[in-house]
Amino acid sequence: APMRSALVGALVVFAAALVASESEIAEPRVWTVFCAECTNNFDYKSIGVFWSHKISGMPGGVTRLLACDEAQLEKYKGLDLGNTFMHTNYAHVRHAREGKEAEAPLPFGARAQDSSPSYNKPGSIMRWVNDSEEAKHVDYVLYIDADMLLRVPMDPIKMGVKPGVVVSEHVGYLDDGIRSGL
Repeated sequence: APMRSALVGALVVFAAALVASESEIAEPRVWTVFCAECTNNFDYKSIGVFWSHKISGMPGGVTRLLACDEAQLEKYKGLDLGNTFMHTNYAHVRHAREGKEAEAPLPFGARAQDSSPSYNKPGSIMRWVNDSEEAKHVDYVLYIDADMLLRVPMDPIKMGVKPGVVVSEHVGYLDDGIRSGL
């Protein structure tokens, strides 16, 4: 219930960074990140996230994890909307099976190669954690979707986040898949 009153949206994840143990954290260093692509639709949503972060009183900074390929970047005009970390647009990267898996018959319903915008979320967070200077100085990361608005500050410690423990909103439509072992 506290998360629902703090956010408008579908998914929120708080994760503890590995840089400090709980006993070393005096005032938790929190950073908010969200994924976006080089489109007008995501620019509109990004402005909302930057604005809501500012007025909510949420501690720490906020970074837009921006997926752009070179063709998009040539025409894109929204780089200055707010703090941005740009990375490869993983939606446009074709992933193919390799090694012994490439030679084996595909399981029912599988494809030999695929691409998906959903690859941007894990890919962008991985790139930001590994390559950005700001990620090196953070104890907790709040991931929100681009269509979410922050209404009040959230305290990761009060929410139960600690190294090795992620806190997330319940996503009911995943329950069937989890119960069936997917």
